[in-house]
Amino acid sequence: IAIWPRITPVPKAALAYLAPALDGRAEGHRTREAVELYGVRDYRPGDNLAHIHWKSSARRGALVVREFERPVDPRVAVVIDLDRTQPSAQLDAAARAAASLLWAARDARVDVTLVAWDEQFVERRGWESAMDWLAGAAPSGPPVRQVLAAIHERTQRHLIVVASSSPVPALPWVTPVVPAQAAGTNPALVYTPEGTVQAW
Repeated sequence: IAIWPRITPVPKAALAYLAPALDGRAEGHRTREAVELYGVRDYRPGDNLAHIHWKSSARRGALVVREFERPVDPRVAVVIDLDRTQPSAQLDAAARAAASLLWAARDARVDVTLVAWDEQFVERRGWESAMDWLAGAAPSGPPVRQVLAAIHERTQRHLIVVASSSPVPALPWVTPVVPAQAAGTNPALVYTPEGTVQAW
């Protein structure tokens, strides 16, 4: 019997920080260039008046604009740090934080996978597979900062990195989530010893 890590809801302030990764903007999956018509939507103040679709606006009795933004399904990987030097209590908190982030991504209908570097690269797709693996995770790998580039090369996804106490490099394809007690550089997301993800 596998006992899954406890999940706690990710607060709105933390979700707001995660929004670029969860809706694809973090890696430029969307474009505002008028490349292909995606559809029409209600006019919002500030929209380009040249994009107003006059026939649709006349039919609806309200302004409608052409939408050229093409949403692409965002692809995210939640990375858990298996640094062999971290205490097991720290890994337990990181596993709970990773589980909560997986749930938030799943709830946002994002294609999410769980990734780690044990003795070698580990990837778990699917909710149950990821949770089963998290239930038995052990600190047996190198610090995540040493394998981050290799993980990104293999996944080609935006990485939400649940780190142990080691710092995570500031890269455009990384959203770091660090322990609250190691948040000296003022990161946007931290997790508590209980594994609750919070905005810093």
